[in-house]
Amino acid sequence: MHDCYKIKLRSSGYRLVYQVIDEKVVVFVISVGKRERSEVYSEAVKHIL
Repeated sequence: MHDCYKIKLRSSGYRLVYQVIDEKVVVFVISVGKRERSEVYSEAVKHIL
């Protein structure tokens, strides 16, 4: 997920994974969830593919 970014809310353990699409000035939110067992990242990969 080299073209993705994340925002972390440390106090609650949530992560937001997103992509920036420059040509259209769009921020595409891919996944929001807790980091537990990397679930948020696994879900993000499913949505991208």
